Amino acid sequence: VLIRSKRKLVPRDFGDEISSIEELRQIIPAGSSGSSLEDAGKVIDYLDDQMTAFIGESPFVHIATCPPDKIPLVSPKGDEPGFCRVKDSRTLCIPERPGNKLVLGLQALLEYPKVGLCFQIPGNESTLRVGGSVKLTRNAQLCQELQTRGLPAKLVIVVHIEYAFFHCSKAYIRSRLWQSDTWPKEQCKVKFGRYFTKSEPLQNKIDTMVDQHYALVQEAVDGKINEPD
Repeated sequence: VLIRSKRKLVPRDFGDEISSIEELRQIIPAGSSGSSLEDAGKVIDYLDDQMTAFIGESPFVHIATCPPDKIPLVSPKGDEPGFCRVKDSRTLCIPERPGNKLVLGLQALLEYPKVGLCFQIPGNESTLRVGGSVKLTRNAQLCQELQTRGLPAKLVIVVHIEYAFFHCSKAYIRSRLWQSDTWPKEQCKVKFGRYFTKSEPLQNKIDTMVDQHYALVQEAVDGKINEPD
């Protein structure tokens, strides 16, 4: 039984709301780099050689989707470096691996086929931001081409590039994200059982099953077994 709050959401109002681009620009004036995707000098509508190389080294990407009149979603995707494949300067392919089967992002893409991407490389303080229109395909040849550990992609998100640019490094510098001496000494252990039942024994059972499944995925990544679905 999924536990949901029955309380109506009442957004907290702190006052002094910013409600227009004009008001926003009074606080943060446009700089020499531009003021939008349309006039920012570093934004291009294709992947150049530097961007292609970055994607080739990236093992991780966040995928942002937003179906009409619904809440935006951001999903992480990760695999071996270069698991996302640049087919040409205007076309990028992202394989779908076994997951939690909610496919919230994929459903959103079918409703509104536009996507925003943030590529990261561990230790690198730059972020590559890419966006465009998408199509989902189950083309067997392409799914096989994007296989890993002997497992073909379940489907492929094909992105037709409309913008691409490198984001500045300030967020990484301020957060010291890649500096291991700033990482928590103890991992924040997330448990999922509490979201499915109020029964503590069932919660523990669910958490154990999740841990066992993750252990199998790790064995597959280590090349010991085939990856579970």
